[in-house]
Amino acid sequence: RIFKMMAKRNVEIDVYTYNSLLLAAAENGKWEEALDLLRSMKKANKNHEPLRPDRISYTTAISACGKAGRSKEAMKLLDESIKSGVKVDEQILAVVINACGRAGEIDAALDVWKSMRENKIEPGVRSYTSIIDACCRVGDTDIALELFHLMQEEGVEADAAAWNCVVSGFAAGRNPATAALLLRQMKQNGFEPSKETLADLHTCLELSDKGFDSEEWAEIVGMQ
Repeated sequence: RIFKMMAKRNVEIDVYTYNSLLLAAAENGKWEEALDLLRSMKKANKNHEPLRPDRISYTTAISACGKAGRSKEAMKLLDESIKSGVKVDEQILAVVINACGRAGEIDAALDVWKSMRENKIEPGVRSYTSIIDACCRVGDTDIALELFHLMQEEGVEADAAAWNCVVSGFAAGRNPATAALLLRQMKQNGFEPSKETLADLHTCLELSDKGFDSEEWAEIVGMQ
């Protein structure tokens, strides 16, 4: 329908057009639609000649699959992008790691992470956050914290998303002491916890038997 409307208005249908549609599909959680768009752009039809998906096309389609927890589809798209000659970079691998993490497939996430090192692709804050989140999702908070410290040692500056990820991970893992310590460090670095992180922290407090009283916790979180 969109293509017909564009054709009537003599709007050129190119890779940029498809990437815009892929982004819309990804943002609305329509992973199947994203895959259909990717297949459509590679085939000739009355609207256009065969088009070659670029790095943005694959990254966006993988992101759509990742948000839906479709890690197998994400991995297939990664393989397809490599075979098509797309240069794999830190951004696209971070999206694949995120997809594996959302599906709870920590081994696959770690394999992709290791492949970055093996292929001398420097990890940035996005890929670090993705692998830390993957570890937290399956309860491997010790590994998550090691990776968080490694990120800082390697000079990769943690952003708000990275801090929220590790704080929330320990809160969800019912480790209030470490969560509180990380929260203090987070605030000292000029970042504030998100609403989701605060919710995890309060739930952690309610279920904890570590002796935090409400006034102490409120002071830590910054509610007073």
